[in-house]
Amino acid sequence: MRLASHPIVSQLGLTPISSTPDVDTVSTKGFWVNVDFSLETGKTLQSIKPPKQKIAILGGGIGSLSTAYGITQDPDWQSKYDITIYQMGWRLGGKGASGRNREIADRIEEHGLHIWFGYYDNAFALIQNCYAELARSSNAPLATWDQAFKPHNTIVVEEYVKEQWRTWALSFKPNGEVPGQGDSKSDHPIGFFAHLRESLTELHQALQQQIGKSDSARQAAARHFTRSVSHTGDSILGKVLDVVGKPVEMVVEHEVERIFTQLQSLYESFPQRHEIATLHTTPVPNHWLDVIAEIKALVEQVLAPFAEIFDSIRRILTLVDIALAVAKGILLDGVLIKGYTAINQYDFTEWLILHGASVDAANSALVRAFYDLYLGFPNGENKIVGDGVAIGGNVSAGELLHSYILVTLCYKGAVMWKMQAGMGDVVMTPIYQVLKQRGVKFEFFNKVSNLHLSADQQQIASIDIDVQATLKPNIASYNPLYDVKGLPCWPSTPLYEQLEQGQALKAQDINLESAWSPWPAVAKKTLQLGQDFDLVVLGISVAALPFITEELSQANPAWQAMLNNAATTQTQAMQLWLNINLEETGWPLASPILDAYGEPFNTWAAMDQTLDKENWPLNQQPFGIAYFCNNMKDAEPIPPFSDHNFPAQQEERVKQSAKAWLKHYTGHLWPYATQADGQSLDWSKLVDLENRQGEARLDGQYFRANVDPTERYVCNAANTNQYRLKVDQSGFANLYLAGDWVNNAALNLGCVESTVISGLQAARALSGYPITIQHETF
Repeated sequence: MRLASHPIVSQLGLTPISSTPDVDTVSTKGFWVNVDFSLETGKTLQSIKPPKQKIAILGGGIGSLSTAYGITQDPDWQSKYDITIYQMGWRLGGKGASGRNREIADRIEEHGLHIWFGYYDNAFALIQNCYAELARSSNAPLATWDQAFKPHNTIVVEEYVKEQWRTWALSFKPNGEVPGQGDSKSDHPIGFFAHLRESLTELHQALQQQIGKSDSARQAAARHFTRSVSHTGDSILGKVLDVVGKPVEMVVEHEVERIFTQLQSLYESFPQRHEIATLHTTPVPNHWLDVIAEIKALVEQVLAPFAEIFDSIRRILTLVDIALAVAKGILLDGVLIKGYTAINQYDFTEWLILHGASVDAANSALVRAFYDLYLGFPNGENKIVGDGVAIGGNVSAGELLHSYILVTLCYKGAVMWKMQAGMGDVVMTPIYQVLKQRGVKFEFFNKVSNLHLSADQQQIASIDIDVQATLKPNIASYNPLYDVKGLPCWPSTPLYEQLEQGQALKAQDINLESAWSPWPAVAKKTLQLGQDFDLVVLGISVAALPFITEELSQANPAWQAMLNNAATTQTQAMQLWLNINLEETGWPLASPILDAYGEPFNTWAAMDQTLDKENWPLNQQPFGIAYFCNNMKDAEPIPPFSDHNFPAQQEERVKQSAKAWLKHYTGHLWPYATQADGQSLDWSKLVDLENRQGEARLDGQYFRANVDPTERYVCNAANTNQYRLKVDQSGFANLYLAGDWVNNAALNLGCVESTVISGLQAARALSGYPITIQHETF
């Protein structure tokens, strides 16, 4: 036996075997000994790997799918986990699910209008990776993500002024960035002050340029100003200066210069982001607030006399009023230090008024548009003023302010991105295909009915499931997709031909997604801890949880508090197929996404880009598609699930409401598509395969009442955010949470980005795999 590099070598004073200088003395130093014992040949031991953990993901919405996606990003995930997603009914997507009507031209039928914002870095990164991994043929429809999403930069809001609706178009400049790629833009609230300074500087420069200039120069300056601030393109300020003359010159030369000098000083005195911590101990300097007050007074002094005459001047005043209230609130309420949650005890409108905004500005179309965007009317409750103007919503001030900064200052490429087919086709299909390709299992027609705790109430011990339908003997697994013009799509109803009960389900027109369905379970099963699952991800929406988590509520007060304080609302949707195009309706602007219009359908989007993805007969081909949506006031009372007629009654309620709305509100949007009264929709403009006449043509359109607990939109009302639970803080050792109802500490609003963030957080917490998530911190 040769011993080398052992301390005994030096202790015995031995020298290296080799004396060659270049030889490594450590490796050559040694001595030999004889031993008089032997060793038996050892056994080869197999490496013992821990058994796979079984993960049960409950629900097939985007939160659940994002969780599965995040876990399976680990290249070695299959050696660690076995993942099964349990989903009621026949399709994935939750509130984002869409379907194709196989009976009516394979038309797209959505839960509502879905648009992606340009700041959705996490959602876009996920979907881009899915399209890349699928590597569809270049000849396939929507082969790549950038064929499936197209930029959109025109947002329209509707003002109600002097008993008239007035259209305000807002154009956002495209940029060369790509959502989902690179680092996210900073959403720190200090960025708002840079934005405010730039906007006010534009105002300053526009006014200055017009003093002593020729008429043409003044007109050019005014055009530049109104394009950048009021977005009307009218040369209003030139007209104003022509009217007011010398007094304005004096104001501009003296007062404006003084105020903007102070504004420059204010901005330069702001600490940098890394210095903001100093504000913990330093009160807000009074001169900051003084400058804000002086700017507001000055702008009102110059422009208020003309607000009654010119829309653009009135809009400038509204913008300044809102912006300065926001600036003041950020400073006084410590948002720079504590973050957006510092003001979540207030409703956003309430917070604006608290910091000096006028009631009119706080309820202006710009603000109402954000309430409409986030369906910010829990239980559909609102106050109607004027001609169907909805106010009185409730959205946490911090969350809405954060959203405003993300939407307007952090977008990439475009402020919005439009899907070129249904959300199911564009989003859910590629995610499903990738997950299935990776080895995730799906159990459709599996409706979770209850979660049970262990004896010590520390973890989920079993899960009850109602099996809604079973597969025919020759079918190994349900294939949920079918082909429409080469695009794999989800149908609006199950693919009955694969199901044992298919004929009965179709004959009875059963909706397996409805809690009010009369269809009984064809079988029941119980998943057991240690046998069927080890870990659970709960991705079912929060309004459905009281019905399946009673034991959790009894064991954990925090769980009960979350359910008690969750704010949700029913929603409604209408889709119209027109035999005229957008220009022929008389709409005067580019294809819009429009908000803040009259109730109960205050939101409209022209979705003509989906026309070629549907399958209409040539002689009845639509040339325009219009999507409308909004909150829907809760029925009082909401009946028990034994009242099987409730969903149909609510759908009829939506249809009748839509009919009344179209008779009153069409004329302002589509003046060339009305009857002789100039208000009511000309029913003959609707495409109807059965060619019904008059109002009956509405029967050929699509109406939806989202009344089921799983379909209720999740709001973030003031003073509720603190009751939300984080993805890994359910209070039960093996239960993780995913959805727009959790506290993801990044953006707690009902949107795809918020939901994807929660899913990725759940995946990271469960697996420990390092997943980078954008927007988690400032």
